[in-house]
Amino acid sequence: MKNYVMILKDHLRRTFSVDILLSRIEKMGAVSVIPEKPVDIDQEKSLLIEKVDSLIEELQTLSSDADKNPDGTDHIEGLIQYKNDLLTNDSYSGCNTSTIKEAFDSIIADVAGKRKRNTERALNKAVLFIQLFGITRGNPLNMMQGYKLVNGAWRNGSIEGYPVILLLDSLPRTYSITKRTLKSLLNRAQSHQIRLAEESFKALSSGNQKLADDIFGLLLKELFNDLELKDTWNKAYKAIYPLFGFESHNETLPDSKNPAHDKIIVSGMGWSGSGAVFAYLKEFQEIQHVDTEIQHLTGASSIQTLREKSQDKDLFAEEFLRFFGLGLFGYAGYSDYQEYRTLIHASQFSLADKGAFAYARAVQRFCTSAVDSCSGGTINLEVYNQAADRLLTDIAASNCDIENRTLLFDNIIKMHELTELDHLLQARIIPVYRDPRSNYAALCRESVKFNPSVHQYVLNYRKRREKTQRQYETMKNKDQVRFVQFEDFVTDAECRKDLAGWLGLDLERHDEFSNFKPWISEKNVLNYKDFEDQKAISVIEKELSEYLWEK
Repeated sequence: MKNYVMILKDHLRRTFSVDILLSRIEKMGAVSVIPEKPVDIDQEKSLLIEKVDSLIEELQTLSSDADKNPDGTDHIEGLIQYKNDLLTNDSYSGCNTSTIKEAFDSIIADVAGKRKRNTERALNKAVLFIQLFGITRGNPLNMMQGYKLVNGAWRNGSIEGYPVILLLDSLPRTYSITKRTLKSLLNRAQSHQIRLAEESFKALSSGNQKLADDIFGLLLKELFNDLELKDTWNKAYKAIYPLFGFESHNETLPDSKNPAHDKIIVSGMGWSGSGAVFAYLKEFQEIQHVDTEIQHLTGASSIQTLREKSQDKDLFAEEFLRFFGLGLFGYAGYSDYQEYRTLIHASQFSLADKGAFAYARAVQRFCTSAVDSCSGGTINLEVYNQAADRLLTDIAASNCDIENRTLLFDNIIKMHELTELDHLLQARIIPVYRDPRSNYAALCRESVKFNPSVHQYVLNYRKRREKTQRQYETMKNKDQVRFVQFEDFVTDAECRKDLAGWLGLDLERHDEFSNFKPWISEKNVLNYKDFEDQKAISVIEKELSEYLWEK
């Protein structure tokens, strides 16, 4: 890890100087380059120590009630030691993540106790943790992995901030926190790069092209060293300008070198067994699997949401800007976990070590073509869908060699959104179902986010199955859908061969058992038999009897 104090210094400089940078841009009428303020390491270190002092003070307040916070004294001692280390050492090799997590839990425990007079204070301190200790997007310390301890919200050890965002997202439901307060907390937790992106988008939306240009240029300067990559993202952004009444001045891009490919999409509904089908299809030599999860088609801000706004040019323009930031570029303000998840996945492409330029070029091509689809005042959905299909293929090509191969995607379309398949070219989808009893048992045992209420599960399962059926009945391309029952797939070799035949795959070019091990998957078929809560299993058997699988 880099010199610890230097990392903290860099993060604090970015955190505290963004308002100064933005005010300079506004006062100077938008300048292309803003010189960075020289950093005083001792001053930045002092700011950090002030925050630690504030945190210690908060914990001392909470620890005054020993019954509610018996471990508070230990947390305080740990943080005092942390502060002393900062004062006496010029560098650090790491950070005591256990102490940080315990102190964070202590503050959240105070909220859970519903001591209303301290709720706002406690939540503000929770945000302090998020900003200070690298648990969210954009912080240089986000590689910490000490969050695999007892509390379920931390169990998955995410290095991208999912546990904290999930926790904040649950506050309105769990602790009666208003959504307005939650949005304020999320805004404060966001990195300054995200805030810069938002300022640029706001300027463009309000008609200030010059300000939008300069702020976005500043952001690109911070994110990328490669001049060609910066230039490509700049052109991709400017390709949107005609939607807001400005000229893009971009050159005409040549057609994509990636022609339309046959596409196979495996779709599940959360621990329904789609991974087994995906692993099996990867074994065929004519298949090129795309391991990276792609969320551009559906989601919080996506090709789907853009299409839904296609009847109104103004709404289409605003949604396009939002999709560019959240779904394509990976830098935009977010207001809930789903938007945060969309943003993280997009940034994995835009900031990738491999394929970043190809991805940026794909985004530029999509923005240009999709904006052209509404140049006549109304959106031409045929042209738009072609641009979207080409984007999907280009994204795959930015990650792997796709020449003359069928592309295999995982869950880029949810099974209850089957009609999205009608908008793709040369695509088939395989929705995978599972006996709700074993599905429920797997979710309870393996999913951090799952709410174990069996009655809620029954409602959600039935709702998804019924919605999937309704979607299927309204599809234009029903012959491009093959439903698969997980239990049949893993226990019957003929079922697997039948699926391969429907897809036109060559069984002679099948590296059998190289990825999919049916004898292992078979162990999960009847996992509900030894499930801890048999009463819940009985409820499922009664309420969802038509979906049960029997040998």
